[in-house]
Amino acid sequence: MLPRNEMIEMLKSQGAAIPEVKAAAAGPAPQAGEGQVLCRRCGKLAPKLPGPPMRNDFGRLVFENTCTACWREAIGMGTK
Repeated sequence: MLPRNEMIEMLKSQGAAIPEVKAAAAGPAPQAGEGQVLCRRCGKLAPKLPGPPMRNDFGRLVFENTCTACWREAIGMGTK
């Protein structure tokens, strides 16, 4: 945001027109079916974990937002 604000101030000081920034047109998000999750890490519809990996809020968050492959990769990175 800081570079954008600086550019706006520079354009104003020069008396130039400030262009409008259009939001990117995103298509509809794919819907996850039974046993699938829209993974926040890889962005794909993939198989869901069989259950929460931990018995706390973080485990529930991982279960609802991370696919099995990404979770296995994260666990593998932790054991290095």
